[in-house]
Amino acid sequence: DVYVGCTESAEATSSSKGGGNPTRAQLRRAREVSDLLTKCSSAINSRDDILPPTLDPSMAPEEGGICTVLDKLPKPVRTPPSASELVDRTVSSLLGGESTDRHLSYRGDAALHNASDTLPKQSLALLLHLLAKSDGKHLEEDAYEILPGALDSYLTMDRTAALSINLLPPPRGSGVATCVVGGTEQNNSLYGVLNRTLTRMGARLLEVWLRQPLVNLNEIVRRQDAVERMFEECSGRDRLRDEGLGTLGNVDLDGLAGRLGSIEMNEEEGGGGGAIVEGPTSRALELLYRMHVLAEKQLPALIDALTDLVPEDQRRDEEEDGEDDHNDDDDDADRGILASALSGLRRVRSELSRASGLADAVLDMDLAPREFRVKSDFSRELADLTSEMDSNTRDLDEHHAEMNESWNRASGGKGDNQVRLETEAKSGGAGGGEVTWQFRLPKQDDQRLLMKEFPDAMIHKMLKNGVYFSTRELRQLAERKRELNGERQFRLPKQ
Repeated sequence: DVYVGCTESAEATSSSKGGGNPTRAQLRRAREVSDLLTKCSSAINSRDDILPPTLDPSMAPEEGGICTVLDKLPKPVRTPPSASELVDRTVSSLLGGESTDRHLSYRGDAALHNASDTLPKQSLALLLHLLAKSDGKHLEEDAYEILPGALDSYLTMDRTAALSINLLPPPRGSGVATCVVGGTEQNNSLYGVLNRTLTRMGARLLEVWLRQPLVNLNEIVRRQDAVERMFEECSGRDRLRDEGLGTLGNVDLDGLAGRLGSIEMNEEEGGGGGAIVEGPTSRALELLYRMHVLAEKQLPALIDALTDLVPEDQRRDEEEDGEDDHNDDDDDADRGILASALSGLRRVRSELSRASGLADAVLDMDLAPREFRVKSDFSRELADLTSEMDSNTRDLDEHHAEMNESWNRASGGKGDNQVRLETEAKSGGAGGGEVTWQFRLPKQDDQRLLMKEFPDAMIHKMLKNGVYFSTRELRQLAERKRELNGERQFRLPKQ
C-alpha cells in the first residue's frame, strides 16, 4: 500500500481554546491541503510500474486500490523529533540488529539522515507506525529490509534538467529572468506554449505529462494516435472543445472531491446559524447540487461530443464491453486513449447517478443555485419554516423595490434601479451589528445624498464599485433570516 499525508492537516479545526467553528482561512487552507493530497494520490495511481498487474488504479483503497490518503498525520509522526525517536526505537530490531548488512545499509542512506530534510525519516516513521497498527499486530523482528524504489515507466527528470529546458513557468514572483528573452512568466515555457486547456483538470494533467514523459513506446503511440484522430476530425474536435469541455470551464473535479472529503455532517457542527449562505449543511447541499449538474448536464454533453471522435470500431467494442461491469486495463490499451476516456466518463456518470437521484429527492431545485435548501415536505416543521423563509424573501424583495423608488425620488429621477442588493456571507454569530445583506450604490459620490435623505442608513464600506450600506429594516430582515436558518439546521433530517 501507499500512504499519502501532509505535515499540515487537511481537517479544519478551530485554533481557539474555547473551540467553536473553524475560520474561513482555516477552511480554505484545509481544502488546499486536501486538494494537494488528492493530486498526489492521482499521480501515484498513474504510475503503472508500481501497481500490481491485476489492480485497477481507479479503485478506492477500501476496494483494493493502492493509495490511502491521510487527512492528518498520527501524533507520533507529526514533528521531526518524535518521528526520529520512533524510527530509532523501532528500526534496529526490524532490520535484525545494528551489525546486519541491512541495518548498515540503512545507516549509510544519506537521504534518511539528512538533517536539513526530515521528510524521508518522517515518511519512514509513518510507514512503521501504520504497519504496527494494521490488524492490531506487532511488527515481526528481523523480518524487514529497506530498499530504494525504482520507477521506470516514465522518464525521471530532476529540477535542474526541468529548469534548463524551461519545462514549466518559473516560480510565481521570481520574474522572467530565468526565461528566454521576450516571453512572460505565463507563456515562456514549454508548458505555457502547449497549454491551451479549457479546464483546471486538463491543465494539471498536462503538467503531470510534462513532468513525467513517457518512455513506453506503445503508450507514446497511443497518445499520438489520439492527437492524429483529433487533427483529422477537426469538426469533432471543435465540438468537443466548445460543447463538451466548454461546459466544464468552472468545474474543478479534484477540488470538488477534496471538499466532499472535508465535509463532516455532525450534530455539533450543524448547530450554527451564523450566515445566510454559509454553514456545513448549506455547503454539503451545494456540493450535492454540483454533482447533480455534473451528472445530468455537463457529463452527458461531454460524452456525446467525445463519442463522435472515437473510431467506430473502438466505439462498438466499448459499447459491448460496457455491458460487463469488469474493466480490463489491457482492453483499454487496445482501444486507444479516446475510447478509454469515453469508457471512464460513462463509468463516472453511472457512479454519480445515485448522488444525482439523492439531489432530486432532497434539494429544493426551484431555489438552487441561488439558495440551497432541503425540500420542505420532509416534515411539517420544515414546511412551516420554509413558509416563513419565503415570506422573509418576499419582504426583502419589497423593501429592495421601495428603496429603489425612494432613491429615484431623492436623486431627481436619475437613480432608477441603481440600488443593488448584495449578499455579504459571514461566519460566526449574529451579534456585533454584522449584516448579511447590504445595499450598494454604484458611485462613491452618492454617499452625501444618502446620508442626507436616509439618516437611518448605516454605511459599512466604500469601495471603487460604490457605497455599501444597510437600513434598519434590512438589518432586521437579515437577522430574522439567520434565526430561521439556525432553526432549520436543527430540524433537518439526520442521515
